Amino acid sequence: MLTYIGRNMKHAFLIIAHNNPRIFETLIGLLDFKDNDIFVHIDKKADINDFTKAKCSFSNIVFVENRLDVRWGDFSQILCEMELFRSAHSYCHYEYYHLLSGVDLPIKSNEGVAKKAMKYINDKVGREIVVGAHSPSYGFEKNVEECEELTRIVNASGANILLVGVGAPKQEKWIMKYRDHMPAVDIFMALGATIDFEAGVLKRAPKAWQKCGMEWFYRTLKEPKRLLKRYFVDDIQFFYYFGKQLLGIYKDPFK
Repeated sequence: MLTYIGRNMKHAFLIIAHNNPRIFETLIGLLDFKDNDIFVHIDKKADINDFTKAKCSFSNIVFVENRLDVRWGDFSQILCEMELFRSAHSYCHYEYYHLLSGVDLPIKSNEGVAKKAMKYINDKVGREIVVGAHSPSYGFEKNVEECEELTRIVNASGANILLVGVGAPKQEKWIMKYRDHMPAVDIFMALGATIDFEAGVLKRAPKAWQKCGMEWFYRTLKEPKRLLKRYFVDDIQFFYYFGKQLLGIYKDPFK
């Protein structure tokens, strides 16, 4: 039996609102999720007190102080968007930014990546081979209480194989630190983006890239901001061993 721990990416929702505060309040409630932060620009022509009634239990919500008189199809829209991006960028690091109006409503839930992967694999094999899934909060590895709660969840699931995909080297360090807290688990696997692939969040490289061992480079081209430093600075030794493998002179140290 398997249990997944998969990362959730940090999202910033940038909202331009000017009317319909009731719909806006509904939108905020639907976006209220632990890995989302919400940044709101209220048009200068509107009464901001009608919108600040919207509250969040999990997300941080920030109302932009520099309010503009926004006109549809006007350059003021661009200035408003830039103000929202500036506010979000100075607040935290986000993998994704979403630009919405105050009357948009999402049609899909904010289900965690790990749960999506669990559902897909169980449906694929026709039985519940994955017995649990959890997507921890952003920066969870620094929160001892949340880490202890993760180990409790794993132990309660009855799984003997744990797959952790929260990014390298975070996932490897977490396994080394907490593996003794999960005595029933026989196999720990740090899978990186595998869970994202299974959940359909990320698309794998074409077969040609996979066969020639260059999938890592394809992913770097797709996510340069996140992976360029990892592969070309932190993992420079990789190229040494990769070159030896291409030349056929690499020896497997485990054989």
